[in-house]
Amino acid sequence: MQISHFFEFLYICCMQLIAEFKRLGSNIVYANFSRMILCTKKRRADDALAYVEFITNSIRSRELYRLIDMSYTKYWQTLIWMDPVSYFCRYILSAMATVISFVK
Repeated sequence: MQISHFFEFLYICCMQLIAEFKRLGSNIVYANFSRMILCTKKRRADDALAYVEFITNSIRSRELYRLIDMSYTKYWQTLIWMDPVSYFCRYILSAMATVISFVK
């Protein structure tokens, strides 16, 4: 398999994963091959955390995504996003916006 075919396959898998998150009702702020930032639009932090747990468990249950290790690491109450290096966020201890990291 050539390198270009590998990256094309990786791109298609990433796009399918993004489509799966969207199908489950997520709003994706940013995504690349190693992380995804979701906006839950939940008012309460407990609701947002439960929502993210539901989505990640639902996606992990599909055979195509069983080998992907997903974990949520950061929670923001406020996020103003321009690009991966230009953003402002206000951290909270609970989940409102969530970063999901993918570990191979």
